[in-house]
Amino acid sequence: MTAPRRLRLAAASALSAGSILGTGLEPNARATTWVLLGAPFLAAGLLWVRRLEAQLLGRAILWGYLFWATFGSLVMDGDPDTSRILLTVGLCAAGALVMLPEGGLEQPAVSGAFAPVAFRSVIVVVLILATTDAMVLGTNLLAVSENGRHVEPVVSAFFAAGSALMAVSIVGLLRMRTWGFLLNLLANVGVASFAWAIADVPWQLALGLTSTAGLQILLGLPLARRLARPGAGDPSPWYRRLAPFAIGALVLVLAAGRAARAT
Repeated sequence: MTAPRRLRLAAASALSAGSILGTGLEPNARATTWVLLGAPFLAAGLLWVRRLEAQLLGRAILWGYLFWATFGSLVMDGDPDTSRILLTVGLCAAGALVMLPEGGLEQPAVSGAFAPVAFRSVIVVVLILATTDAMVLGTNLLAVSENGRHVEPVVSAFFAAGSALMAVSIVGLLRMRTWGFLLNLLANVGVASFAWAIADVPWQLALGLTSTAGLQILLGLPLARRLARPGAGDPSPWYRRLAPFAIGALVLVLAAGRAARAT
């Protein structure tokens, strides 16, 4: 590994950990808090692992924290401390993604079956979004189980089923199975639908899950076309070029949300 690559990885890891350290938050006895505060530290370590699965999970954590921090800055009516925390988390996650050296997603996978030669960027983006959703749904399931007040069983069932379906679809996608892709589409339709149908699911969470589900479905359409019509064009090169613009757009929205809360 070259020195510039090590420096960029070190910067990305420091920013990932800094997304929590910079907020001044401290863990309590709740397992949910440990997961939420510990995930960026896990990502900081995974970025150094030369396996595709580790790179995917590390990036999923960073993209997830950037997306949800940006989303929260728009929909949460929090106090100035909450806005500051969201801004810190979002900017550090964005900085970590920008500092990551190229080639991380070209690393060999643990599973020899995961070797896409076409639509690689499409599959990678869907995997990152699916992993993010699985973590969000699983964390909410953990929070519900730790909550002292009564929670409707349908809410727990929604979080459990949603996180399980997403996890299974991730396995299918990593094994390059058609059923994994189809299950991902069905899981996203189900999560988006039930998130709004269940009254006890907060509308902010339902809107966020619908947004990520919609992205996965739209991104998966070219792959669905390829399955139906072999030889269809691969948009992967375009997706690779769009990544920096997506980070920049989310940062601008994050800053706008913070400015709106400050006025």
